[in-house]
Amino acid sequence: MQANLRRVHRQQQPFRGRFDELRHFRSIDPWTRLCGGGQEEPCRAKAAAKAGGHDLREVWSKLDEWLSEKKIVAIRHYHANTHQTDDLIETYNPKYEQVVEIIQTRAESPRWVQSLWRKGFRVGVVGSSDHSRNAPYPMAMTGLWLPEAEHTRESVLEGLTSRRTFATNGVKISAFLSASDIDGKETLIMGDEGEIHGPTKLTVMASGTTRIESVEFRRNDDVIHVETVTGEEVSIDYIDENPGPGEHIYWVKVTQFGELEGTRPDWGVAYTSPVWVTTIE
Repeated sequence: MQANLRRVHRQQQPFRGRFDELRHFRSIDPWTRLCGGGQEEPCRAKAAAKAGGHDLREVWSKLDEWLSEKKIVAIRHYHANTHQTDDLIETYNPKYEQVVEIIQTRAESPRWVQSLWRKGFRVGVVGSSDHSRNAPYPMAMTGLWLPEAEHTRESVLEGLTSRRTFATNGVKISAFLSASDIDGKETLIMGDEGEIHGPTKLTVMASGTTRIESVEFRRNDDVIHVETVTGEEVSIDYIDENPGPGEHIYWVKVTQFGELEGTRPDWGVAYTSPVWVTTIE
């Protein structure tokens, strides 16, 4: 399936031709962004955010009332002491929330994203430049895997809602994760949820702008394998022999060496959205 998808970075596209960006803004809740793929939806979503005030549940209610189709994606933004309460799951709406921010100007926040997964959020990951627009480089970027030759707002929205995303710290690394059974008959890709019988075979394909240093395979909160590599393009398989029964969240972190000595960032990092695998023994 990866062969039918094409990588797209939000800040700059690796293909020729027109690309329509999503319109986005912060809601009244200062740490959630709403992104729209059509013409009228962003305006209506902005009005819904204003009417809903600081209560995201009221924002969701207004979106349900004022939008006939799901053309809005809500993206929670990490900031100290926000989106971290024990009852946070009560404000989660999977209809609008498919991705959250794992990298932004201030820092990487994988532990925060992991805490959301533990609470029950089914979300992929994105990167956001936040306040670094005047910096000499974009501090964070979102990569999407989209069908070949589809460069529209609608296709980007579909890439976000299907969680075919990865996030970087501004370096144009790409990363693609899939999971399958040993025979390859049951295959899931990043953003998918499904069952796999027996051990889980994980496959990562990554491409860096310079030499890749390592690939970390993660299951839930644990690093289960680290592969040290030396090339700019890698394809790595790892078999999780005994994941145990039940659901597991598999995701990957890719790290590369710095592009140029003395420039920022002096290393590159990318996180993939997860695959949710229910292991059947």
